[in-house]
Amino acid sequence: MSDPQTKKLSHYFTHSKRKGKPGLPLASVTMHNGLVPRADLERDKERKTKTSLAADDHSLVEPGDIAYNMMRMWQGAFGLANAAVNVSPAYVVMRAKPALDPRFAAQWLKSDRALYLLWAYSYGLTDDRLRLYPKEFLQIPVAWPDVTEQRRIVAVLEAWDDAITSCEKLVTLKEKLQSALRDKLLKGTIRLPGFTHDWRWIVFSDAFDRVRQKNEKGNTNVLTISAQKGLVSQFDYFNKSVSGEDVRGYTLLQRGDFAYNKSYSDGYPMGALKPLARYDQGIVSSLYICFRLKRQEHNHSFMGHYFDAGAFNEELAGIAQEGARNHGLLNVSVVEFFETGLFVPSRTEQEAIAKVLDDVSGEIAAEQERLGLLRHQKRGLMQKLLTGEWRVPESIDTLLPGNSEVMA
Repeated sequence: MSDPQTKKLSHYFTHSKRKGKPGLPLASVTMHNGLVPRADLERDKERKTKTSLAADDHSLVEPGDIAYNMMRMWQGAFGLANAAVNVSPAYVVMRAKPALDPRFAAQWLKSDRALYLLWAYSYGLTDDRLRLYPKEFLQIPVAWPDVTEQRRIVAVLEAWDDAITSCEKLVTLKEKLQSALRDKLLKGTIRLPGFTHDWRWIVFSDAFDRVRQKNEKGNTNVLTISAQKGLVSQFDYFNKSVSGEDVRGYTLLQRGDFAYNKSYSDGYPMGALKPLARYDQGIVSSLYICFRLKRQEHNHSFMGHYFDAGAFNEELAGIAQEGARNHGLLNVSVVEFFETGLFVPSRTEQEAIAKVLDDVSGEIAAEQERLGLLRHQKRGLMQKLLTGEWRVPESIDTLLPGNSEVMA
């Protein structure tokens, strides 16, 4: 096990200028997912991006190569290829030399130290104009171990990557389950065992009172709606101070209240109605309609899930003021809001449905916490292993698969 020596990236990479080959798929470099087939991106965006370039006008990327976006590399926009593809000639392609396991480089390029150096060696007057040219990339100094130890480090870090990927998939599956259950249970499409009574339509004002209390005591915990987390502190969400903002006319909410942004545009979470769970009190601007449950015959948790399911949004969309559509907004008046219908079961069935959905929400939260811990552990390992502070013992070699030299 030799001590790393400081060298430039030119010791480990060469700038590849190979021309693209006919018949290979086109790929793009993404910020978070590395190299992604262009066809997959077009499918996600539901639009196709045509190119007039011939295959040999593109750049060739082969397994083990690293392609990066010159304008976004300082943010970590690169991809490690595991198959041959063509990419835009605007991307930079680096080919690993024998002294490097490219998987090690891909791990290092995600580290905090790497991102700092990538930024420091980029040129531009402002961040949105920074470019990392190939010549500067190859000048970046690094202290990397020999290729054998690189593979050992990769084996450890990829084990955490596998665990993170598995946990992400589990979270996604549980979220899909939750969405499917909400769609069925909260519309009465399927019923839990033992419940046969008909659901009924009620007017919104039969279940909720409007919250009108104004902020008169200097509360500055301004809340905003997050599609994922419901009502959150504006400071926490945007890291934005409310100093100097006149909040005396804002509405004061208590724990358990709901809020709805009555003016929304395309892309804004329509009807992100959530209970005020994290804070004892908070205030919202006049853009929000605020309300709280007033009767014992309805379950608070059920109502929170009901709003999340989207059926209430569909009812609102039907009564939204058409005149505001020309401005990209759909405005719902307070009167119309409280006259909207809710289709609900008995309180007993509400409680049963809420328990099922709350249990799934709890499972999702537990998996998300586990995912956060794995990511935190991976970041700590990167700090220790990629700086040489911790060394991977040679004994790990007996545990490595026989194909550990792939792409070397």
